Amino acid sequence: YISACKEADKQKAYNAVLEFAKKAIELKPDSGKAHYYYGKGIVYSVGGELEAAVKEFEKARELGFENTDLYENLAIYYNGKKQYGKTIELLTRAIEISPKSKGLYKFRGSIYRMLGDLDKAEADYTRQIEVSPRKFSSGAYSNRATFYASLGRYEEALKDLRQSIAVDGKHSFGAKKKVADILVIMKRDNDAINELTEIIELDPRDDDSYRLRGSLYEKKKQFDKALSDYNKSILINPDFARQSYLSRADLFEKMGKPDKAERDRKTATAIDKKPAEKTLFTISDD
Repeated sequence: YISACKEADKQKAYNAVLEFAKKAIELKPDSGKAHYYYGKGIVYSVGGELEAAVKEFEKARELGFENTDLYENLAIYYNGKKQYGKTIELLTRAIEISPKSKGLYKFRGSIYRMLGDLDKAEADYTRQIEVSPRKFSSGAYSNRATFYASLGRYEEALKDLRQSIAVDGKHSFGAKKKVADILVIMKRDNDAINELTEIIELDPRDDDSYRLRGSLYEKKKQFDKALSDYNKSILINPDFARQSYLSRADLFEKMGKPDKAERDRKTATAIDKKPAEKTLFTISDD
């Protein structure tokens, strides 16, 4: 029955976990009760009753029950309560049980990062990469790249993003956009333009990449190219092109076309009254 409990848990058949645990209790009270409490905790957790779930999980622990999911569920709860020391303790035990569970390293690394323990955070992000099978490692590389970028370690961030792109291939739009964004921060505008051009070639309807590339052309005073990119961005997604209209308005001012600039600003204002736009990549002139 205990084996049946574990299999039902793997299949996320949580009510079945409870039923098998009840049978196990009849044969071996302590072990059966532990699985029963764990099963109840899972059912409560799925139902959003977190306080009740934690009580059941803790009962299971007291009877000697432990597995990765138990500790991860408890860690999620205590993290929500901002008990970060407790969260790290639980995740560490979960990792001891399942040392190749990449998500646990990401979780614990994020806590270390938030607490400012950057060496331990980096170690966990690196370990996440190490335990990830190559074909599933793109997210781990991207995760560490975000960490490096937040510290201004841009070359290391770019290296990890390139690894992520190599794994994902044509599905790596997000990573390639992060590369472009970092290149702009590093004032490597020509490289950023090349990166955005590759993205556009892969997805000609990516309006945000047109807008961002147009901004780079505008910085370089290549106004015709900038105008062409803003036009394409607006044409692709006119109902969510507020920023593109504003960028084109600024460009029209520089080109000595104030009437067109004013028209674009009015259009942007009208769009602003609609629901919020999707998240945009932005660049700075700093």
